[in-house]
Amino acid sequence: MAYIPPYIIEKLNALPITDVAEKLGISMNSRGMTLCFMHKERFPSLHVCKKKNSYHCYGCGEGGGVIKLVEKKLGLKFLDAAQWLIRTYSIDVPNVRNKKLLKINVAQPKCKVERKAYVPDVELLCWIMETAKLSDLAKNFLFNVRQYSPKVVEKCGVKSITKADKFCEVVVNKFGQDRCKKAGVIKWNFELRKYITAFECPCLLFPFYDENKKLFTIQGRSLCEKPLARFSFPIHSDSFIFNLPDIIDVDSETPVYIAEGGTDCLALLSEGKKAIAIPGAGAFKEEYVKYLKDKNLFMYADNDVSGKSLFSKIDDALRKRGNYLHSLVLPLQYKDYSEYYAAKKKSCR
Repeated sequence: MAYIPPYIIEKLNALPITDVAEKLGISMNSRGMTLCFMHKERFPSLHVCKKKNSYHCYGCGEGGGVIKLVEKKLGLKFLDAAQWLIRTYSIDVPNVRNKKLLKINVAQPKCKVERKAYVPDVELLCWIMETAKLSDLAKNFLFNVRQYSPKVVEKCGVKSITKADKFCEVVVNKFGQDRCKKAGVIKWNFELRKYITAFECPCLLFPFYDENKKLFTIQGRSLCEKPLARFSFPIHSDSFIFNLPDIIDVDSETPVYIAEGGTDCLALLSEGKKAIAIPGAGAFKEEYVKYLKDKNLFMYADNDVSGKSLFSKIDDALRKRGNYLHSLVLPLQYKDYSEYYAAKKKSCR
């Protein structure tokens, strides 16, 4: 690996960070704000500061100088990030001038972000789920529009948030601003200059419990007509399997249905089926197979690329453990099982 002298490193870190960000494909507004590429969010929290020649995310806390920005955005090690800058800006470095530098495709960068292990604030999350209720808007969506079983919704512990500002006020008064931020249920919005909820409100709240029935995380499902993000978790939270405790002790003969998303799971449960949900193709982890390897599994994959991808990921992981996933065909006119379920309910009237 080529040696880069310290004075060149200083020169690289002195490059205009706003210009480097643009070359990395990071678009900023007039105040240097942009959506953070290191975590999912609805409002810009990443600030690229021209004056300090550095960047900082008010959502996830990541920050640094020019070389680190390249490291994080392209998923490179320090020296490779420095070499990318050397080539991009045609900087004369005698030690590496005749070396073949690493080729990077900026159009499709890989982002490898080191994350700390997620540790849920169980007390805070439980308090939210115990305190929240179902609003009239939520009841209309669940029982009139989607026609889910009220008993199923109650058993799964689904609740709702109506007003974002009110939620922030109540939860911060109870647990304090620092703890709420650490738990990921609120985050600083630089443009609004205030803390906002991690969930797009109004929304449903789906509690995710682990195999020991301990609350692991909460997922918000927006009830806005045109949501910026339909689904959201607390900042830094891992996803998990929805309704997992219900199938832990199920024998190998009983059919267990896997849905993509909590609402589809509610539809399956409302029909009297045993069901769980994976939030999406990107949320599936092979480690989940330890809960599924001895089950009789079925899935109506959503009629889209994500649905087919999720089915393939689960089936491939199961086959490594000697099991497989039965494929059930969803009629093409329906995008997911909830839509199919609602149509069947209407036809029975």
